[in-house]
Amino acid sequence: MPRYLDAQWIDAWAEAVRAAGDELVRAARGERLRVTTRVHDDGGEVTYHLVVGPDGVDAGPGPTEPSDLTFRQGRDVAVAVARGELDAPTAFLHGKLRVGGDVRLLLAHTELFRTLDDALAGLRAATTF
Repeated sequence: MPRYLDAQWIDAWAEAVRAAGDELVRAARGERLRVTTRVHDDGGEVTYHLVVGPDGVDAGPGPTEPSDLTFRQGRDVAVAVARGELDAPTAFLHGKLRVGGDVRLLLAHTELFRTLDDALAGLRAATTF
């Protein structure tokens, strides 16, 4: 079982994203979206990325440059969101999740983020938090 945010987990996350590639591409409706997620705690920062576009998906460790959206959050918030105990919009509204870039893209790609969440259900169940 992968531990949340370790290298094995990021590899499993990227594999789950790639497996859902066709569904994610459809949900993006022909547009490209580049997202970087940054999770910080006292031990440092973990960064991983997702790129969805007409030509497929890319996901893995590190940032994507440039990013259309960057999510920044503490580990406690990231864990709560990953477990489904807190939804990302609520975290954002309460200032626990910071979003850089064009925030309008969040609304424009609601279906994409729902599809991504569904694609990660199996990983969520197998993850040690």
